[in-house]
Order: sequence, then C-alpha cells, then structure tokens
Amino acid sequence: MIRFTWSPRDEQWEGRFAELLEYCRQPGHCQVPRRYESLAKWVARQRQQKKTYDEGLQTGNKPNTKKDQKFRRLTAVGVEWST
Repeated sequence: MIRFTWSPRDEQWEGRFAELLEYCRQPGHCQVPRRYESLAKWVARQRQQKKTYDEGLQTGNKPNTKKDQKFRRLTAVGVEWST
C-alpha cells in the first residue's frame, strides 16, 4: 500500500509507525520497554491521544477520519490501548 503524507507531521508519524513495526517484528509484540525511550514515549503519547479522542467522541465531538485510520493501524499491529 502506498501512503501519501500531507504534512511534515504526517511524515513524522509514518516514520515512528515504521519504527514501531520494526520493533514489533523482533519480540513479536508491541509492548515497547522504557529502554527504547523515544519509541516508548511515542506509543504512550498515541495511547493518551486515543483516550482523549474517545472521550471527546463520547461528549459529542465529531469523528476525525485521519485519527481513526491511525488508531486502526496501531490496533492492527498489536498496540494495546489500556496499558
């Protein structure tokens, strides 16, 4: 699948996602330990953003297709949201 990035922020997200995929291949899971400080912080930030997004949806905020797609991709590779 070809991905087109609309902004530098999207490009940065794609780069981090690629890092996560590379990490997940080796241990077979996406539970990034703290010793991978930068990647572990990024995953934690994704969890926090999803929590905030989900809470917003429950209070009447409109869905965001781009965010939904990113969260689906993270879920598909095995990111656990409740950690």
